[in-house]
Amino acid sequence: MKGLAKIGSKPVAIVTLIISCLVVAAGFTWLQQSFSGQGQGQQNLEQQQIATMIHKSISSRIDLLSQQMASVATSPDLARLIMSGDSEAISAKQTLFASLFPSAQKVCLFSADVDQPDENACLPITFASLNSLRLAKENGSAPMALMQAGKDNAHLLLAHRIMDSAEQVAGVLVVALNPDVVKNLLIKEYGGNGYVELRQGVKKTSVVAKQGNGQWKQGAAIFDKKIANSHWRISYWSAKSAESSSLFMMILGAMLGVMVVMWLLREFWQSTLLKRDVAILQQQIGDIKENKSKSQYPLSNTKLQELTSDLRALAIDMVAPPLGSPLKENIKPKPQPEPMLQAEEPEAEMEQKVPTQPDPIIPPTDVQIEPALAPAVEEVIIEESSELTFAETSASLDVVEPVPEPQPVVDEAPLEFNILEPTPVPKAESKPEVEPKKPEPANVAVDAPLELKVAEPEIQEEATLELNIGEPLSLELPSLQDEQSDDVDPSIFKAYDIRGIVGQTLNENTVRKIGQAIGSEAKEQGQTRLVIGHDGRHSSPSLTTALIEGILASGCDAVDIGMVPTPVLYFACHHLGTHSGVMVTGSHNPADYNGLKITLNEKSLAGDELQALYQRIEQDNLSTGQGKKNNANVIDDYIAKIVGDIKVPRSVKLVIDSG
Repeated sequence: MKGLAKIGSKPVAIVTLIISCLVVAAGFTWLQQSFSGQGQGQQNLEQQQIATMIHKSISSRIDLLSQQMASVATSPDLARLIMSGDSEAISAKQTLFASLFPSAQKVCLFSADVDQPDENACLPITFASLNSLRLAKENGSAPMALMQAGKDNAHLLLAHRIMDSAEQVAGVLVVALNPDVVKNLLIKEYGGNGYVELRQGVKKTSVVAKQGNGQWKQGAAIFDKKIANSHWRISYWSAKSAESSSLFMMILGAMLGVMVVMWLLREFWQSTLLKRDVAILQQQIGDIKENKSKSQYPLSNTKLQELTSDLRALAIDMVAPPLGSPLKENIKPKPQPEPMLQAEEPEAEMEQKVPTQPDPIIPPTDVQIEPALAPAVEEVIIEESSELTFAETSASLDVVEPVPEPQPVVDEAPLEFNILEPTPVPKAESKPEVEPKKPEPANVAVDAPLELKVAEPEIQEEATLELNIGEPLSLELPSLQDEQSDDVDPSIFKAYDIRGIVGQTLNENTVRKIGQAIGSEAKEQGQTRLVIGHDGRHSSPSLTTALIEGILASGCDAVDIGMVPTPVLYFACHHLGTHSGVMVTGSHNPADYNGLKITLNEKSLAGDELQALYQRIEQDNLSTGQGKKNNANVIDDYIAKIVGDIKVPRSVKLVIDSG
């Protein structure tokens, strides 16, 4: 189905070629007829003049024969001869009259009383001949007609009446001429290039003579007229211009030949372009494998050009790391608290702060580590002075209680530790928290370093680390509370976007919750992938990070396209096929403002749709999951699209996207 639907497929291309040839032929025929119409009309007029000339020539020959018959029929004493009935004298007269008609086969004198067919008469009298005799007696002469056409005894019959002195019909003079006389009427007089027929009869006609090329006998004759004093009609068909038709066929053939050659060249050119496009696609696939994909792979075929965009989007999904992957650039380490050791009996024992040496895999303590990414076990190597022995040190230091694992902390502020000063208290009362005095470092010697493995402590408001040196050491952590409010202010949900003052009505926690609500709504609409972009405000990067975290928490994926103008965000939604996206921007508002412009399923959210997001948050109607984050750069594709769509009359040096 797809192959036949494309113009490049051979079956459809052949059909297209045939239809094109027919259209060209029809158009050229119409054009040729339009230009030659006037000339053809002039030619038809000339042909009609030729036909009229032929008609007049034949009519004049018939009139001449009729006049000759009339002069002979009015000879003196001819009526008295017929009425005498002298057969010898009549026969001699017939022979004399025959010499007056060179083409005569027979000349006969019939009495007026002859009115029946007679095969034995001077000239065999048939019903057709008898009809001519009757017409001659009534009208003076009979119309000329070819008798017994196509037979051996065929003849041209001429008949004229003979009158006596009393103006009564005494008889009829009949002359039978050779049938070649009829043919000579056309041959001697015809000089045209058309086709002419001499036809006999009224209802049932027969051709008694013809001349010219019978191929021109097409359709109705341009000239058709009866010849007086005969049973004949002259019909004429004009000759078409052979030179014009031949030229037309030559030009038409040449045009069709050019079209065939053009089609073959088109097939060759398309094959060449297709090979080039395939080579470029193979190059793109190779670049993707080597992780050096380019922004553009120009192809001649628009369908294949869309394929390059799909391959590029697929490469982004395959190569870009998801949000939260344990790579160095995605890790934000956080320092671990360094426990302080305090002796139980200050007057007898010396206190020493235990130095820690980080494991080579763990980042240095001056780098902040997220609590969720902190290692489970930390090795703390305590090196004492050379004055203490290994036995003395192992006897004086005994860890009696492991510190619990830390709980996740939302606030990323560094942890603070308060070292509590030991004071004697009753067993039923809690110890007062007093700042301890710094002990003087003891000059202790050891034979070998002491390695002490301590489980990672659970971060609580108060933790106690006891050592068997005397009185237990108390390690207290301050209460960790989020400085930002979790409440979402309904006033930030405007008519066409979400907008508020950063640090007052809009903060990272708020945007995080809104991001989870947006992801929840997107999933209900069948959208699982959103494009995220932001403007150049100082608060936009941190709000974008919170927004992406909220979207990922809803189970949707996020494609971060970085700092871009708002139109690029909408372009990316279409270009990357997500159909949904969120732009972090404060638009035209002052610098302390920021907000979100939301598009879901190719529709910008506004009014009640934005209020529905607020209701989701209030009702805790939020979906959960774990999406993944990818990065994409669509700036080059956006510029290429704009440049390809807009044609300017002259080159420009600077183009500004107003956003």
